[in-house]
Amino acid sequence: GKFSTRVGPDTCCLTQGVGCLDVRRDSTSADFNIGGGAGDHDEFTPSEPHSPIANLTEAGGAVPTSLPFLPAGLGGHFEGVGTRCDADEELYAGLCYKQCGILTNGQSPIRTSSWTSCESHPCGLTNQKGSVGTSVVCNGFDVGGQGALTIGSFPCPHKPSACEDSEDEILGECYTSCKVLTNGEFPYRLTAATCCKESGIKACLDFQKLSNNIGYAVG
Repeated sequence: GKFSTRVGPDTCCLTQGVGCLDVRRDSTSADFNIGGGAGDHDEFTPSEPHSPIANLTEAGGAVPTSLPFLPAGLGGHFEGVGTRCDADEELYAGLCYKQCGILTNGQSPIRTSSWTSCESHPCGLTNQKGSVGTSVVCNGFDVGGQGALTIGSFPCPHKPSACEDSEDEILGECYTSCKVLTNGEFPYRLTAATCCKESGIKACLDFQKLSNNIGYAVG
């Protein structure tokens, strides 16, 4: 539980939000890029990363509440590199950055923070390199691709292109909207598996206004 917040396929973080931009709070390993169902001893449970599937162990024991209906035929999906980010970019911690492989000519292709990259797994102090640049933001490795908005002459990291109108976005992933999934009863998405009756963190701290269901994590 030390690095409890996932910010990338191979990277987990000590804290949440912008605190995860500090590489000292991150832990990166190829071993993290696995599914969560391997421990249930069911041969049909995938051990590799997969689209959301109801009733698997990575649901964290969430108790379904107030799920009026789930439209038939929904399947999880993830919009990432090459779709919502440009072809020369990679999705990291919810933003599109220029690929570290391009920035380092293939020598250090694994992004571990906004300004650092890693040669190979396991990533540690001895095989990482960083480039902060000469300005506070939008410089060094902390840049977007060729088509990104620029500040001066520097291309900046940016949010992925918008999800569809019928979808919610959480950490760069597009989910079928809570409004659709709950028939309007819990229209505001808080997490991949949590919908809220009202908008805003303060309102969603009231558990009576929350609905949790792994079935909400669909696209």
